[in-house]
Amino acid sequence: MTLAYRALRYADASGRLVIRSHRTLQASEETLRRAVDTETSARGFILTHNALDLDRFSRSQIAVVRSLDDLTTLLADDGRGSTAETVRIALTGTLAHLDRLVKHATSGDGLESADSDAARTSMDALRAAIRAIRQSENDVMTARVQTVESAGRRVNGLLIVMTGLATALLTLLVAVLVFVTRPGAWRV
Repeated sequence: MTLAYRALRYADASGRLVIRSHRTLQASEETLRRAVDTETSARGFILTHNALDLDRFSRSQIAVVRSLDDLTTLLADDGRGSTAETVRIALTGTLAHLDRLVKHATSGDGLESADSDAARTSMDALRAAIRAIRQSENDVMTARVQTVESAGRRVNGLLIVMTGLATALLTLLVAVLVFVTRPGAWRV
């Protein structure tokens, strides 16, 4: 019973870990997707000067900040505040550079290649931070799977031993009962 209780508690903890990892992965993917949408709409406006692209850029900036807030909350709750800050810095830099590029395009000024390069660099930093989060979550899940498999092997081994012991005890009990009830049954 103790083994079963421990296994159930462990399974429950594993389930919570899986849910947390899934939520973190979802939030990180959503943040990256929203950041790419923001970058795409900004670059679309720079190329076309279409007001719809400018509107999409404005809306996507709001959406990416919301996604970032969700992600940083999950990471901070998990004790990974430094990772959350890395993502926040990379995204803030990306948005600032994209905003400057859009303002240059709106005012009719020539585009600053430094801003374009900086936007690309900060976006690459954001992608790297999201990749690091993915890798971290995958490492946690891999370790959990290995631990669960190891525990499963131990429980299976213990169950085999317990089954063997129970069989041996039952055989001994039957032999004793036969010997006690029929003393002559053991003579040849």
